[in-house]
Amino acid sequence: MVDTLLGMSAFAIEQVLAMSIEQGEDGTVVLNRDELWDRKRKMVEQTPGLSVFRGDDSFSDVGGLENIKFFLNRILNSGNNPVRCIGFIDEIEKMFGANTGGDLSGVSQDQLKVFLTEMQDSNIPGLILIGPPGTGKSIIAKGAGAVADAEVLTIDTGAMTGSLVGQSQGMIRHAMATFKAVSQGKGLFIATCNQISALPPELRRRFTLGTFFVDLPSAVERKAIWALKLKEYAAKSGSSLTLKSELPSDEGWTGAEIRACCDVAYRSNIGLKEAAEFIVPVSIAAAAQIDALRKMASDKFISANTKGIYHYDPTAVPAPLPDTPSRPTRRFSNEKGGAN
Repeated sequence: MVDTLLGMSAFAIEQVLAMSIEQGEDGTVVLNRDELWDRKRKMVEQTPGLSVFRGDDSFSDVGGLENIKFFLNRILNSGNNPVRCIGFIDEIEKMFGANTGGDLSGVSQDQLKVFLTEMQDSNIPGLILIGPPGTGKSIIAKGAGAVADAEVLTIDTGAMTGSLVGQSQGMIRHAMATFKAVSQGKGLFIATCNQISALPPELRRRFTLGTFFVDLPSAVERKAIWALKLKEYAAKSGSSLTLKSELPSDEGWTGAEIRACCDVAYRSNIGLKEAAEFIVPVSIAAAAQIDALRKMASDKFISANTKGIYHYDPTAVPAPLPDTPSRPTRRFSNEKGGAN
């Protein structure tokens, strides 16, 4: 209960506690922790640029990405310096990247300075997830909250910009102070990124827990993702989607595209192979960009999927699944470094 109320003023704590007191079945007075969290979330979200993730994502919803899941499970469950709050920064290069160019008012430069100072002075660790879109970076960041039993605060610096320079500068400082109060100095930043070359070196250095590369899922991982998504949509429809058709050819697909295929089949009441005709995987639509991203990450970042450093071998030929026939291989396949 005390951890739940951390980060609020004394007056706010008194109010929230008073409104969360209930009478138990045996007549005793009890505190409703869910009610406490709900009221705390509403107060936290009064801070511009901060919002509380309310989903129920967990690592069990992710097929593959075993290395990053193992790492975060150990970090968050070791009992050493437990994390009380996770700050999620989606596409961090769009907030603090060199391509933003700053502005004449100096607001974006000030935001970066405050963020760097807070991470340094408060010793807040962080890690970066880089990879093609749709590969599961965001769900890993959000699912970490369930592992740590901690709140996930989404940080959006764009919402911390006011009409006046001084107002904007005050917003970023208030947001960082709120995060620090909620976490009580035991926070963790998880950022996703599509173009890490745009990040300033001093910012990358602050993310002391490393940079993980999230590649396209391997055949084995895609099989696991299909199982998860078919189960999800079977629960919605009351029947198994697998009864309508066999799985389509999915080489180069991301987890997001597998989910999209299931969604199209569910909404249209058609088979999965027919639904696949309406899916254009990012591995085809952005083949050159993904190839360049893989080459850039090779031997430089930790693999989010397999143990050790990520290595990209463009000549690798993926093996077919044990229970599926062999099919032609496209040049963008990479079974060795695949992820979700």
